[in-house]
Amino acid sequence: VGDKDAYDAKYGADLWKEDIEQYDKVCKVEPFQRGLKTLKTDCMINGRTRWQGFERAWIDLFENAPIGGGLAKCNPLAYWTLEDTFDYIAKYEVPHH
Repeated sequence: VGDKDAYDAKYGADLWKEDIEQYDKVCKVEPFQRGLKTLKTDCMINGRTRWQGFERAWIDLFENAPIGGGLAKCNPLAYWTLEDTFDYIAKYEVPHH
């Protein structure tokens, strides 16, 4: 889909309200996966931290790609605490949401 009018014609202007799973697939997952494939990415650097939830509580600084294919992940902030994160935001005046 090339622009907002084409998107609205195909999915409707309120897809995010009506079907959040489809919205995530169309607007987040598919473009992200397409970009990884186009760029032939084999490692992703992200901002995940251990304090962000149970699923992330044991992430390490580096995660090898799964056997059979997939992305290796670099998690440079894995060991940052919530306090570390907000100290950095304040020190460097980083906009946050």
